[in-house]
Amino acid sequence: MNWLLPAVISALCFSFMLTGLYCSMYLQYRERYFGVWALGWALYFFRFAVLIATIKGIGNLLFLDFIVKVSAFIVGYIILRGIYIFISKPMPGWMHIGYAAGIIWLAYGVFAHIPFIYLTLPLYVFFGVSLIWGGWIVLQMQVSYVAGRNVLGCFLMLWGLHKIDYPFLRSSQWFAPWGFMIASLLAMGVALGMLLVYFQSLISELETAHKDIKKIGGLIPICSHCKKIRDDKGYWNILESYIQEHSEASFSHSMCPECSDEFYGEEDWYIKMKDKKEIK
Repeated sequence: MNWLLPAVISALCFSFMLTGLYCSMYLQYRERYFGVWALGWALYFFRFAVLIATIKGIGNLLFLDFIVKVSAFIVGYIILRGIYIFISKPMPGWMHIGYAAGIIWLAYGVFAHIPFIYLTLPLYVFFGVSLIWGGWIVLQMQVSYVAGRNVLGCFLMLWGLHKIDYPFLRSSQWFAPWGFMIASLLAMGVALGMLLVYFQSLISELETAHKDIKKIGGLIPICSHCKKIRDDKGYWNILESYIQEHSEASFSHSMCPECSDEFYGEEDWYIKMKDKKEIK
């Protein structure tokens, strides 16, 4: 029995679920990286749909083959782009150039009938290296959500390694179905890693906010004369500095009527200003 078609169908179903999940995440949280990832998984789904048409011999096979290869390449770029947006780092220029050059090479190679190994080897080596590089960058992040970081980074690197073996093993009849299954599992690991990183970072932000709230709560030692506040280290801070450091509040300074009368009550300009206000 040929297991290639069932393997591709299972990958199609998996990518459909990922597309729905990330679309719902984007609609709920409106984070840009969720929108980018949703686009990537949607293209991943489209790739497997086209691959099924190719296996069944439906349509122009040469054009379908080009769509399958170029969509896989673009998916990698989009997923990495979303990750760089999430970690707030610019995507390296060599990645932009490499992926653009790869698409041009694919367009030329497929229609020029360049042998499979020569067509795919430079592309998938670059594809794999870029995923491995992205995984390494993720693993270097100094964050509190270590588990999510490690899952995402490791699965990106494993996915990259698997992409590099594609030119050598795709033509193998016995390995091709396993290759699609492995790729689907690694992609699932990347998808779950991205979700884990997001929710762990969200929990970390909430814990930090909770600590900040607790800092400004409870019994606060304040000087009864100058109104300075003593912090946990024993230093006395003016009221404004303490509140700004332990909350998101900021101050704009003015004077209340009582203090204005006390400081400027005998000044002619102040008396005239008050008289004008009373007349109005």
